[in-house]
Amino acid sequence: MNNTIPVITLIVISIFYLLIVTVTVIRRGWREYTTRLLLLFLGTSVIWELLHAMSKIILLFLPDNKLLTQLPVQGVLLMAFIYFHLSRSFLRLKETDRDWWRLGVALMVTVLFLQGIIFLVVSEGLPMGNWILSCQQLQLTVLVLGWASFSSGVALLTLRSYRQMSGPLHRNRIKYWLLALCFILLGDAMFFAEHDIIGSGIRLAASLLISYAMLTYNLFDVSQMMRHLLNYLIIALLTVFFYLISFITVQYIFGALLDYNPLMPAVAAALMLAVLFNPLLGFVQRLVDHLVLGQSYNANLLVRQYSTSISNILKLDHLAFIALNIIQRTMQIQYGTLFLVSPGKNDQAQNCFHLQEVSLPGDKRAHVRTSDLLTNSPITTYLKRKRYPLTQYEIDMLPRFENLSLAERNWLISLKAELYVPIYAKNKWIGLLVLGPKISHKAYHDNDLALLSTLADQTAVALQNALLVEDLVKLNKDLNQAYQKLDKVNLQLKELDQLKSAFIGVITHELRSPFINIDLSMELIDHYGTDCLELEQYQQWEQLKSNAKYAKQMVDNLVNFATFLSNRTELYLMEIDAPKLIDEVIIALKPQAVKKQIILQVDNPPKLPPISGDPQRLKDAIYHLIDNAVKFTPIGGRVLVRCRPLVGAVRFEVEDNGVGVSADQLPLLWEEFAQISDPLRRGIEGLGLGLTLVKYVANAHGGEVFAQSKVGVGSTFGFQIPSNYKDAK
Repeated sequence: MNNTIPVITLIVISIFYLLIVTVTVIRRGWREYTTRLLLLFLGTSVIWELLHAMSKIILLFLPDNKLLTQLPVQGVLLMAFIYFHLSRSFLRLKETDRDWWRLGVALMVTVLFLQGIIFLVVSEGLPMGNWILSCQQLQLTVLVLGWASFSSGVALLTLRSYRQMSGPLHRNRIKYWLLALCFILLGDAMFFAEHDIIGSGIRLAASLLISYAMLTYNLFDVSQMMRHLLNYLIIALLTVFFYLISFITVQYIFGALLDYNPLMPAVAAALMLAVLFNPLLGFVQRLVDHLVLGQSYNANLLVRQYSTSISNILKLDHLAFIALNIIQRTMQIQYGTLFLVSPGKNDQAQNCFHLQEVSLPGDKRAHVRTSDLLTNSPITTYLKRKRYPLTQYEIDMLPRFENLSLAERNWLISLKAELYVPIYAKNKWIGLLVLGPKISHKAYHDNDLALLSTLADQTAVALQNALLVEDLVKLNKDLNQAYQKLDKVNLQLKELDQLKSAFIGVITHELRSPFINIDLSMELIDHYGTDCLELEQYQQWEQLKSNAKYAKQMVDNLVNFATFLSNRTELYLMEIDAPKLIDEVIIALKPQAVKKQIILQVDNPPKLPPISGDPQRLKDAIYHLIDNAVKFTPIGGRVLVRCRPLVGAVRFEVEDNGVGVSADQLPLLWEEFAQISDPLRRGIEGLGLGLTLVKYVANAHGGEVFAQSKVGVGSTFGFQIPSNYKDAK
C-alpha cells in the first residue's frame, strides 16, 4: 500500500498540470510565443510526471533497473532547458532566440552523448585514486553540469532584468519569477537527493507561480503583502502587550486587598482595553502605516486641502504648480507634469488630440513638450472608456497596447512616467496628469489610483475656469494687437489721405494755370482764325475745343475734390431760385443730350420757395447728377430732373432709364474715383468723382444723398438739403 502512494501522488500532480494547461489555453490561447512556451513547459511536465509514475510502477516489479531509477533526474535537464527559454521570453529579452535554442540543443546532445560514452566505456566505473567513481555518478555529474548551466543562466538573466527595471510593478513581476526559480531549484535539489515525490510537489508549486505570473497582469505586490503581514503582527503584538501591561498593573494595585478576586485584573484590563482600544488602535495603525507601509497621507484631508487650494486659481501655470506640488509633496512623487489636451488634426490630416505641456512659473525653457495622440490610439481609447488612471506597467504588459505607434511609444518613453491620469470635464478630455515614480520606488496601489482619480475630477473644474480666463486673456491680447494695428493703419491711411490731398492740390493747381492760357488762346483763335479753315480742319478744331473743355472740367473737379478733402471748403450762402438753377444746368447739358437723342425733362412744382445755399456748389452738384444720368443712358433714352419741397428741406433728384446698378454696388458709387465694372459701362469716360462731389456738397449744406436703381430698368440719384441752411446750422 505504501508503494502505491507515490504513484497516486504523481498522477494527482499530473492532473493538476493538466488543469493549469486548460486554464492557460482558455485565458490566453496559443497564438503568443510566450504562451506556447508555457504550454510546452507544462505539457512536458505532464509527460514527465506520468513517465515518472510509470517508472515507479515498473520498479515495483524490476527494482534493480538503474535506467528507470535515473529517469526523474534525466527529466530535470530537459525541464531546465525549456525553463531557460521560457524565462527569456517572460523577461522580454531582445537577443535572437534561435541562437539560444541551438546552444541549448547542442548542450543537451552533448550531455546525452557524454552519458552514452560513459555508459559504454566506463560501465565499471572510473578509478579516482583510492576510490572508484561509478558510471551512475559520472552520468549524474554530467547532468548536474548541464542543469547548472541552464539554471544559472536563468538566475543571471532574471537578476540582471531586476536590476535594470525601474518600475516597481515590473520589479514585482520579476519577484514572482525569482520566487518560482527558488522553488524550481529546491525541487530539482530534491530530485538529485532522490526525494523525487517532494521535488515533484515543489515543482508543481513553482509551475503555479509561473502560470500566475504569466497569465495575470495585476499581480499582488509581494512587498506590499509582506508589509501588511508585518503591520498586522506589530498591531497584534502591541495589543497583547497593552493587555498584559493593564493586567499586571491592576493586579499589582489591587493584589494587597483582603477581598481580592483573581478575576479583577482581567476585568479591569478588559474595561481599559475597551475604553482605550479604538483611539490607541487608530494611533498605532497610523504610526505603523507611516513607518512600515509608507502611507503618510490622509485621503479625506488631502481632497479637502486640494480642493481649497486650487478652487480660486485662474492662471494655468499657477494652477499646474499648486496642483502638482500638493500631489507630489503629499504622495511622495518624484516629478509630475500637466498637459493640456485639445482635439485637432496632425500633419497627415488625421484626427488626433494635441497634448501641450503647461509650463510652470519660472520655467525658462524655449519650448515645452508637445505630442499628438490619434483618436483611435489604444491609449486614447482606454482613457476615453475607463476615465481612470493608466499605469506605464499596463501599457508595457497589456496586449491591447501592443499596436501603439512608434512615435507614441517613444514619446511615452521620453516622459519617464509611471502613471497617466486623465482629466475629463463634461465628457470632454481637457487635460492629462503625468506622474513619475514615487520617491520610495513603491508602486501605485488601488487606493492611490482612486485618490488621484478624485483629484483629477476636482482639477477639471479649476482647469476649465483657467482655460476660460486664458482664452479671454488671449482674446484681449489679440484685440489690443488688432487695435494697435488698426491705429497704425488708420494713421497710415490718414497720412496717405493727406498726401493724396496735397498731391491732388499741387497737380490741379499746376494744371489749372496752363488751361487758363489754353482757353484764352482758343478763344482768340476761334474769334480771328477759323474763317480760313476747311470743313475737316474745322471739325478737328471743334473736337479739340471739346476735349480741352472736358479736360478743364476734370481739373476743376479735382480742385473741388481737393478743397473738400483739405476741409478748406467755404460756402457763399445766398437765396437761390432752385428752378432757375436747374434750367441753367439743363442749358449747359442740352447739347450732350441732343447728341445722344435723349429726352431731357424737368418736373418742378409751379411755386417753389427760395432756398439758402451756395449757388455754384449746388449748381455743380446738379450738373454732376444730370451729366451722370446722360452718360449712362443709352441713345433714345429719357432723363427726368425733379425738385420737390419737403418740410424744412428741398429734394433734388435725377431719374433715368439707363443701364442701372445692382443694389450691393450702390454705396460704392459715392466713393471717390469709383467706377463700377460692368460691360454696359465700358467706354464711359471720367475720373469717378462726380457723385463723390455731390455727396460732399450735400454734406457741406447739412444734407444727405440717396440712390435707387434696378439693373436694366434705370436709376434715381439725388440729394436733400435744408431749405434754410443758416437755421439748420
